Amino acid sequence: MIHTMYIDNLRKYKYPPAKQEEAITLVLEQAETLSAEWEE
Repeated sequence: MIHTMYIDNLRKYKYPPAKQEEAITLVLEQAETLSAEWEE
C-alpha cells in the first residue's frame, strides 16, 4: 500500500524528471525503513 501511495505521488508531481527508477527505489527504501521504526 505504501508503495502505491509513493508511486502515485511521484507520478502526480512528475518527480524526478531524470533517473526516475533510481529515485523511486530510494524513496521506497526510505519509507520501508521509517515504517519499520514506527512499528517498534
